Amino acid sequence: NQNEELKRRSAQLARLSSELTMAEQRERRRLSKILHDGLQQHLAAAKLQLGGIAVHGRDDQCAGLNDIETLLEESIQMSRSLSSDLSPPALHEGGLAAGLEWLARRMEERHAFRVDLEIRHHPELPEDVKILVFESVRELLFNASKHAGVSEAKVRLQPMHAAGLEICVSDRGAGFDPAHMAPSGEAGGGFGLFSIRERLGLIGGTLTIASTPGKGSCFTLILPHPIKPVSVAEARSMAAPAVPAGAEAELPGPFIRVLLVDDHTLFRDGIARLLGKEPDIAVVGQAENGQEAVQLARRLNPHVILMDINMPVLNGIEATRIIHAEAPSIRIIGLSMHEDEEPAQLMFKAGAVGYKNKSCPVAELIEAVRQ
Repeated sequence: NQNEELKRRSAQLARLSSELTMAEQRERRRLSKILHDGLQQHLAAAKLQLGGIAVHGRDDQCAGLNDIETLLEESIQMSRSLSSDLSPPALHEGGLAAGLEWLARRMEERHAFRVDLEIRHHPELPEDVKILVFESVRELLFNASKHAGVSEAKVRLQPMHAAGLEICVSDRGAGFDPAHMAPSGEAGGGFGLFSIRERLGLIGGTLTIASTPGKGSCFTLILPHPIKPVSVAEARSMAAPAVPAGAEAELPGPFIRVLLVDDHTLFRDGIARLLGKEPDIAVVGQAENGQEAVQLARRLNPHVILMDINMPVLNGIEATRIIHAEAPSIRIIGLSMHEDEEPAQLMFKAGAVGYKNKSCPVAELIEAVRQ
């Protein structure tokens, strides 16, 4: 009958909407990955090589090289900013809490809009749900900064009993009458509310709006589904068993033994060449993922490991945690294209003694190895 046909059509539209939303997010992540894994790595490698030439070159060459280095740094910054906006690394690497902390900083930097975060312990969300919640909160905060007439808002994230999650975004701004919202959600500060509600509905969630003209607004997102917490035990188990003792590489002289770990060959080889020019530093091995790093650290016993964070198989944070637990005397320095604080904090928590941006001056990186 007509009712059944209508229900079937509605279900099809709901599935299509969900698929389109996820397709958009996959494309954003793909573009972000191209920027990070391609363009930014090439720019960083070029800047690294220029820095090496400047250190060992003639004085009359340095002025022009410095200008080129400045242009490369500006290009890296623009690419990094675009990559983060498309798909924030903090969200995908550190979870929803880390993503919201990044968003709070971004709102203050870009819009002079302060976000007061209150995040209580909660189970990790599936990737698609995590993205949906993050994008919804970002839309609500941007909405408040644009329409509410205030310079701050509050975001509270807390578990609901044992079977869900509650996210509240509130402000003390202009407010509006929810009853007068257009179907599109365009009413005062309500742009995008209809879209948020529809997307939440696709996963069984709800959006509740409490707002009064002149008295502010409160938007409550409810995710009613039980969610299983994510454990890092699985990542730890990916590391290979210990390599038999007695396989350490021997080098003559008092060298600082360095292990390079990065999945970008161009950048890794560039660092190897630059460190190879230093009389007191020897690159004793290279790895392209965290699992290889764990194996080589056991076999080569380096003094220092330069560890990229974002790698396949086993990421740099988990590799650092494993190596530090087994050999705390090894100094691990994290490397990343990102300037967010979360990756650095996670690396230090895992046992790293330093953290450097890949676009930092060559002399600064060499000094970090020698410390």
